[in-house]
Amino acid sequence: MGRTPLPNDAILAVRGDDLDPATSRRQAEAFRRRFSDGGRWGLSAFYARNDAEVDDLGADQLERFSLLGCYRVVDLRKAGFEIWPTFRTPHVTIAFHR
Repeated sequence: MGRTPLPNDAILAVRGDDLDPATSRRQAEAFRRRFSDGGRWGLSAFYARNDAEVDDLGADQLERFSLLGCYRVVDLRKAGFEIWPTFRTPHVTIAFHR
């Protein structure tokens, strides 16, 4: 992808959710169209290294969402997800095969 790799001290992927499955479906489809050579679907998120960064993301980048999901990067990777740096730091995409 040519983006800066996820820093080693990034421990969380933080994702806003409006509890509408159509929103996630649109994001996953848009990622697949944009990065079609990877054959993956993807959901938008941000990485965070600590609670203060999560708070900042919730107050700034993700303020419009009614729910914030925080996922440990190690757990996502163990479950088979990939974390791809996309767009502007600290934005990432949680990528997966269907």
